[in-house]
Amino acid sequence: MIVENRIISFWLALGAFLVAYLGFEIRDYFSPLFLYLLSIFILYPIRKNLFANRLIILASTIFALWFFRTLSGIIFPFIIGLVAAFLLEPLTHFLTSKPILGKTLSRSSAALLITLTIVTSIVGLISFATPRLYEQIQSLAETLKFLPEQVQSVFNDHQTVEFFSKYGINVQTLQSLFFEKIHTQLFDFSKLGTELAVELAGNVPKAFSIILNLILIPFLSYYFIADFPIVEETFKEMISPKYSEKVNEYLRLAGTIFRQYLQGQFIIVLILSVLYSTAFWLIDLKYSLLIGVLFGVLSFIPYIGGIISVALALIAALFGENIFQTIGLIVVIYAVIHLFENFYLVPKIIGSKVHLNPLVLLFSVFIFGFFFNFIGVLLAVPLSAFLVAVYRKEFLDKKKPLPENESQKGSSN
Repeated sequence: MIVENRIISFWLALGAFLVAYLGFEIRDYFSPLFLYLLSIFILYPIRKNLFANRLIILASTIFALWFFRTLSGIIFPFIIGLVAAFLLEPLTHFLTSKPILGKTLSRSSAALLITLTIVTSIVGLISFATPRLYEQIQSLAETLKFLPEQVQSVFNDHQTVEFFSKYGINVQTLQSLFFEKIHTQLFDFSKLGTELAVELAGNVPKAFSIILNLILIPFLSYYFIADFPIVEETFKEMISPKYSEKVNEYLRLAGTIFRQYLQGQFIIVLILSVLYSTAFWLIDLKYSLLIGVLFGVLSFIPYIGGIISVALALIAALFGENIFQTIGLIVVIYAVIHLFENFYLVPKIIGSKVHLNPLVLLFSVFIFGFFFNFIGVLLAVPLSAFLVAVYRKEFLDKKKPLPENESQKGSSN
């Protein structure tokens, strides 16, 4: 019997080796889908084995990552529609639970009303702002070509020399630093518009794909909003009953944080865009609308967005009158609105659940940006807030001592 088992084991090992070698030889013809299905076919009969079960989970995770990355362009509208339904769920619930003009809306009617309102608002905003923004972008691209000459004239200006000399700064040193270190970067930046146009011209199919996605997103958003309870229930049913309570608790926490952050950040971007554009227009800064919108949009990226925005505003100031006065006003405007944003808008609109220590926030921006590129930078704040909330809930809250009256009750029992 032992000899027979050894013979069977030998032939199984030999067969496995030959199959593996055959697979290695024709590996170029294997797709990830085929390999995933093959691994599930092999492991499924022994799925009750702990190691086999872990391998199935690992293979499924890797395949899911590959699937979403490969089909990211196709599933992008579906993701946007699902996120829109998730963010707008409180509004949908309000419209379907409160009578409007003596009648309660059905979920499909509420979804249609919300979708039409958002699409109309976006189209109106684009129609109003796009022509002006396009003119300012085109003008700025042309102006940047003359930036070195403009900076040269600023350095040669008598007021500039007098201003820097007052603080013991050598103007010649600043001038050489600019032309040695920065001139090349700015020259490359000035060609950005031309290179972008050439790139877009060579990617006409991508442009059609983007247009198709823009058409699909409103329709998909409507269906996701209308059927969001079904989608939510489906996700819950996919979770094992053993972990459902804990997972649902974390999903509610994540939902609250992400919804609060994304909704609040969208409102803050609009408010900041209006405030900065108006303030820059009042001080007669060139490209005030474009730079104001950039200040608002880039506020979505902590710290880094502010640095980029201020740098662009200072460049625009070089082409106006009273350069140093304008620069001083830009710094004052940024400081005042930034304080207003941090101490009033963020606590009032986003709330305390997304509040993070500045050091934790800066660290998370760099870490998530390093591992997940631009998407990581955008999602650094809500993801960090969620992780901090989980840490507090699982570790800090459990270690807190009971109040004195509670501990006395426990000892008396």
